[in-house]
Amino acid sequence: MLRGVQTIITCVLILQFLGSHADPLQDWLSVLSSSRSTNSALPISFLYNNVPSYKILTSWPSTTKEVINGSRRILTFTYTEPNFRSLQVEITVTLFPKQFKSVAEWVLTFRNVGDSLKEFIASLQTLSIRYPTDSSEDVTLYHQNGSYAQPTDYWIIESPLTSDSSFLFQPEGGVSSNKVLPFYSLDWNKKGGVTIGIGWSGLWQAEFNRTSSEVIVTIGLSASLLIFPGEEMRVARVLVANYNGSSHQVGQNIYRQVVLQAYSPRVNDLIPIPPISAMGYWDGFIFYPQVNESTARFFSQLIKSRPGEEAYWIDCSWFKGAFPDGSGNWALPLSESLWQGLPNGLKPITDICHNTSDNQNHIKFILWVEPERIHNLTWVFKHHFDWLLDIPDNQYGDYLYNLGDNEALDYMTLFLSQIVEQWRVDILRLDFNIYPSDYWVYRDSQIPYAPKRNGFSEIRYVSGLYKMWDDLLKKYPSLVIDNCSSGGRRQDLETISRSITLWRTDFEGPSETYQTITMGLNHFQPLQSGFVGTLNSHYRFQYAADPYTWRSCVTSGAVITWDQHYDNKTQIAMLYQGISETNRLRKWTIFGNFWRLTEMTLDNTAWIAYQYHLSEEGSGYMYFFRRPNSPYTEIQLSLYEIDEKKNYSLEYFYTYDLDKKEILSGSQFANFVTRIPQKGYSLLVQYWS
Repeated sequence: MLRGVQTIITCVLILQFLGSHADPLQDWLSVLSSSRSTNSALPISFLYNNVPSYKILTSWPSTTKEVINGSRRILTFTYTEPNFRSLQVEITVTLFPKQFKSVAEWVLTFRNVGDSLKEFIASLQTLSIRYPTDSSEDVTLYHQNGSYAQPTDYWIIESPLTSDSSFLFQPEGGVSSNKVLPFYSLDWNKKGGVTIGIGWSGLWQAEFNRTSSEVIVTIGLSASLLIFPGEEMRVARVLVANYNGSSHQVGQNIYRQVVLQAYSPRVNDLIPIPPISAMGYWDGFIFYPQVNESTARFFSQLIKSRPGEEAYWIDCSWFKGAFPDGSGNWALPLSESLWQGLPNGLKPITDICHNTSDNQNHIKFILWVEPERIHNLTWVFKHHFDWLLDIPDNQYGDYLYNLGDNEALDYMTLFLSQIVEQWRVDILRLDFNIYPSDYWVYRDSQIPYAPKRNGFSEIRYVSGLYKMWDDLLKKYPSLVIDNCSSGGRRQDLETISRSITLWRTDFEGPSETYQTITMGLNHFQPLQSGFVGTLNSHYRFQYAADPYTWRSCVTSGAVITWDQHYDNKTQIAMLYQGISETNRLRKWTIFGNFWRLTEMTLDNTAWIAYQYHLSEEGSGYMYFFRRPNSPYTEIQLSLYEIDEKKNYSLEYFYTYDLDKKEILSGSQFANFVTRIPQKGYSLLVQYWS
């Protein structure tokens, strides 16, 4: 782990907004207008009993509360319906006046504080904003694929936003980064724009429209529902980062730094770095046979003995029935969940990982669980069917565990707590292999007042998910959550603020794919890693620690997938060199700005290159990949954040060993030329000013 930028010390200052003394509302709106928006209206929208919000909120009584929390300024604007005083709308805004003056984040909450059932709200847009745009201006929308186990996962797409054009985005199946990533950049004339992130782990919507005079952006939920007396509905969160500069990557790096400094999880005030972790399975096959105590002891001791390896990982084969049919055998006491090959539970294994009396390193223990998908005939299915959401014609026998039910939520939180506490789990790997939206929709059709409660089940479920994660992290301050979700399919601002991503895609293919995956995801989830290994024809992972493959796959961490007990001394030594390089570069990989130096492509005749740079130090590193079929021995690239008035010291690593050093002037270095003599090789260049 690396120490975060600062420890947040909370002090609270509550001010009633008096109008003439201060205007927090204008402070928020002025941040938004620092880009192109000139709106004086609230940048939200919804329908209340079919009346647009802009027609009613300005006439409602309002209060303002202000809280100073470290570097954050948190403003809460509350609007309450007059007369009946039944509907209450709350907007909680976070500003960063010291670090990120051009950034604002907010979330929208609705409450029924009266006794009427007439509070019908619809089209709940947390962001609704208009950017004046001349017809002659070039506007570009940068959007990305999400994860869906394809070679183009996280692919960046550049779409011109021309007059009368429109783009609508929504994740498939209600999994927030499934096929589409909830992060966007709008760029005007390559001179500046906005980067936008969405925090909603469900079925969000984002729409971008251009008319002859403006660009209109709306982000939120399509729900339309009655709110009962006493109910509260929290909906999507958005973060808007304005930027000036010739590249949309400027805005994406502002977003990256905001996430790192203000949203990424902390463990004892430290950012939890994705570890160098290893799976322990015979012949590199992760599903079968089920792991038993003998196997787990063997591999935990083996991994602990290997220099530089930081975590032992047991995936989806420790419980009765194993994956996928055993998901749902989540019984208490925990002994009722375990399959017979683990008669003593998993504590003997974590004791090996955590023991330091053997003169070996303490390593972390990672354990897989899938709490939200329940297969038929499992323990939860048999004993608590009332906690499950179903769909008509359920042909796969999978049910959604209803985190919107308080009793079900309490039980699952207790179950996961027992896993963490009894087995001393360091990283809880939470998977999610089900599309929830059909279950939510069907549930909405079965409850009272249907169809006027569309979206109710989703909102309750997602709120329950956040509560479960928050309760676990509060109870176990040293716990790290790994957000798997079918390999990176539930990544949004909310989940990223509570978790890291160790397995960013389920796509298993050539190294070149992972080069572009790193290029696509790195701006929005800095705390992510992927597996290292190549698959043979028998679906077994094979050794892959050569510099080209290792560098293609790693970020600040890596998942070693092959069966290491076959490795010879030369292979062990090379793996340790790769791990050592990753550790040496972590400062830049985590805290640096990230710049794509080449276009994303899967063309095997191309080069790929990217750069990490720490602005305050003027240092960084670059990875260059000359792909296997590239005929080009040399490449010239324009680098980012290079001061042409300074000199730079460079170190070149064609392998894991230092090959040469040189000093270049800033003007030489800014337009960098380098060579890789052999096809299918890589180059690391580290630099300091």
